[in-house]
Amino acid sequence: FVAISSKVKNRIQKYYDRESIIIYPPTDTHLIKLNPEVSNRSGYVVFGAQVAYKRADLAIQACIKLKLELTLVGNGSEHTSLRKLAEGHDNIKFRADVDDEEKLELLGTYKAMIFPQEEDYGISAIECMAAGTPVIAYKKGGAKDYISPESGAFFKQQTVESLISTLKK
Repeated sequence: FVAISSKVKNRIQKYYDRESIIIYPPTDTHLIKLNPEVSNRSGYVVFGAQVAYKRADLAIQACIKLKLELTLVGNGSEHTSLRKLAEGHDNIKFRADVDDEEKLELLGTYKAMIFPQEEDYGISAIECMAAGTPVIAYKKGGAKDYISPESGAFFKQQTVESLISTLKK
């Protein structure tokens, strides 16, 4: 068996009682331009499909409370409800029209990516880190395999309060 993260490796062990090896999914990091500068970065970003389990609502609520700029890049079944949640808050922006080329340019322009969901892996977080953008992630799933104090930070509970605490740090 081949797993894409420690989370999946543990699931294979639990349900199949079998050992597995981890082979991380390929990511085209060679296409991403590293931006080591921090002075030219602004705001926070959530990249990806806007679906319920990705919990973009946490990022929106936390950034509203802290008055931080947030851009949500993507689209999906939750797009309308997320826009409604952000209504009246000019610090929250949406970009549903970003193609792959523009995404590569955007990756290194934010202070950090907010990754509030539990994923088996999380390629968008890897892409952000390749661009020099730290990732603030929910401490579950595949993110535990690749986020370190040098590349980002974790929040322990999937709540607005826990995310706010980490954003303040």
